[in-house]
Amino acid sequence: EVDLLVRELRSRLEGFNIVADRSLAVKARAGLTPEDQLTLKVILAGAFYPFYFHLKREDDTEARKALSGHDQCTTVQIMGMPPTAPAYEREIRNLFRECGKVKKIHFEQSTKAFVEFERINDTSKSGGMETGVLPAVQIALKMRMVRYPLAFDLDKRRDAEHVHRQSNQVFSNFYGTDRVERQEHRGLPRIDLRRTQQVEVTITEVVSASHFWAHLTSNANDLQTLAEWIERRRQSFKPLKKPMEGMVCIALWSTDMNLYRARIDAIHGHDNTAQVTFMDYGNCARTPLAELKECPEHLYQICQQAIECMLAGIRPSVAESGGSSQWSQRAVQLFSDMTYDRRIWAQVYSVVDDIVRCDLIDTSDASCDISVAQTLINRNVAEPCAESLTSQTIHETMAMVLQQGSQEPGIIQPTDPTPKAAEKVDWGAAPDGWTDEPGSTMEPGWSRMEEEVDEVRIKGPYSSYELNLYSATSSHFRAKIERDSVNSVAIDELQTCGFERIAVAANVGLAPSGFHMVVRESTIMPSIRGLPALLTMIFCPQLEMRCDEKKLYYTGCLCGSGYNSSTKDAAFPEHDIEMTFDVHFDQEDLIEINAIRRGVNIALMDGGQNERVKWVGGPINRVQTVQREKILKLVQRERAIVTRTERYEDEYKWCRIHRDRILGPHELDPNLKESVTVPFFNMHSGIRLQQSVSKEAVADRDREFERNREQVQKLYRLASRSDAPLTEVVACPLCKTSVGTPRELLNHLNSRAHRDQEKQVFV
Repeated sequence: EVDLLVRELRSRLEGFNIVADRSLAVKARAGLTPEDQLTLKVILAGAFYPFYFHLKREDDTEARKALSGHDQCTTVQIMGMPPTAPAYEREIRNLFRECGKVKKIHFEQSTKAFVEFERINDTSKSGGMETGVLPAVQIALKMRMVRYPLAFDLDKRRDAEHVHRQSNQVFSNFYGTDRVERQEHRGLPRIDLRRTQQVEVTITEVVSASHFWAHLTSNANDLQTLAEWIERRRQSFKPLKKPMEGMVCIALWSTDMNLYRARIDAIHGHDNTAQVTFMDYGNCARTPLAELKECPEHLYQICQQAIECMLAGIRPSVAESGGSSQWSQRAVQLFSDMTYDRRIWAQVYSVVDDIVRCDLIDTSDASCDISVAQTLINRNVAEPCAESLTSQTIHETMAMVLQQGSQEPGIIQPTDPTPKAAEKVDWGAAPDGWTDEPGSTMEPGWSRMEEEVDEVRIKGPYSSYELNLYSATSSHFRAKIERDSVNSVAIDELQTCGFERIAVAANVGLAPSGFHMVVRESTIMPSIRGLPALLTMIFCPQLEMRCDEKKLYYTGCLCGSGYNSSTKDAAFPEHDIEMTFDVHFDQEDLIEINAIRRGVNIALMDGGQNERVKWVGGPINRVQTVQREKILKLVQRERAIVTRTERYEDEYKWCRIHRDRILGPHELDPNLKESVTVPFFNMHSGIRLQQSVSKEAVADRDREFERNREQVQKLYRLASRSDAPLTEVVACPLCKTSVGTPRELLNHLNSRAHRDQEKQVFV
């Protein structure tokens, strides 16, 4: 029976000129290039059309609010916490020990908390520090998917102890006493660039093409003095008796055999070594625990000289990375050649989580200033992207502060207490039998019954940046990826909420409840603007383009199995996909799409004269190579961004273009050869657009739209500051109305006339 099945499958495949013969298979290369990965994903999208699903999440404002501003790549949210949850921090940490190293747990007054995992700066890994969403976050979210029980025992006596300590803390704050809570290890003061717009730096360590460490050029003498001071006292440093993660110490850099200040990032007990980061340079190393020295008190008063930085407004290009968030080796080498160990100017954009987001400007050329970020974009190893909402908000705040005060670097003092202050912890008078250390066990003699233990089950973990799936077809069904899939936990690490992304599934079914679909064997497509529409147009059986009312440009398309010629109704409405373009597509794109579809016909059917492409001798390989080049060229082509998407009025309706306006395949491309008798793919038709509007005119229209939107957003910010009077009369760009006070402005923005104008222009 199996042999008969194999014969039948081979016979069916041969009908499409697909030969299942291992002797003719091309040998796989040792590794896949980014172009290979991108091509394979495009092939998967074609193989499993129309099982496409939109990836959506909450908007940036709500998502950031839900996570209280924490980094979505390192933090998850848990709920259902008791009011005394800080007393059980050790137990909560133990619940997530299998996920990764917990850096900190942020408790709120409500019943929720945020578990932040630590990035590991490990030189043994390619690329150094982990980037993107941490595996620990994905594993934590996966625990919720598989319903892994997260629970710990409540101890009524420990709760009472926590309440007692809290009352002592309130007493200390009110009367100004020296009772303080125990905190983590001391840190070093940091250089504050939040009041700085531009500063000259020297790059000391390159982690990736957008992640690096730098010195202030003005502090070069201080750094030299610090190094000489440590070297002179080399023999006087005491061994570090109890090394712990987070401690500042003196460590040996094996390359030059000198000592430097360092922070312990991780301790590896199996070989008695520690992973350390040198705080004055940014590089990291593995060093034996026996070689770590205590940091003298005097060195705690000196600022950390190295500043951690990220290039703002760029990300890895699709051509180099295959749609992933990792930088290619060529990009890292190019960035290093341009910046490493060189004096260069940094234009500060924002400071997020102590990381300076900036652009680097090379002023060595007297004729012009060179932007490093723009150079990476011009060399096709990077592409522009919007900053996160957190970064944009901080940038606006910094801009307001810079207008009011000095623009000189400052110093951020660490919040950790001094050793003397830490020794003054006073937990108050505790009843006999209670311990005076938080989180410790009770004295022997307390029975299990006397402790009055209850169990608390934690809800979550959650992340507001998790991507939800919705069917791209007309049903718009909510979909869930099966729990065993690697894609069951998908987080928007690039914050690409501004444009569409899709996932492709090999198998789709309906859940027993009937309220959502179950997706199996899924693949998330790369984060490329316009890719969902492009894939749908390439592989759909039939296409009908959409355009604006004036027939100036394409606004979208309807893809599906076509329509009934007599009734004009959809042949299979459940397979129809209505796409709205977020980038500009033109007639040239349709010509390229038809060329790709023509190539598929040649490979699967015949070459135009009923002669099949032979597998022996390499003709099929030449066809595949040409198709691969066409696909990569089409996907990687630069297109103007549509700032105002226009949804078609008659969605999922066929035959909405008059026959006189239809531009046939051969009218689109006069060089298109005659198709096969029964083609696998039909050629697409376009629409006769008005030729009077050029790409420049469309770009001017988009720029005007963007200016109006920015002005309206500025009006909303002015209206929210009701306590600050307007310095001048402001005008609404949509309604052409002028107002003089914040109250009048707020009333105008809330008026029906203005709301209608906003819907007409922006929605």
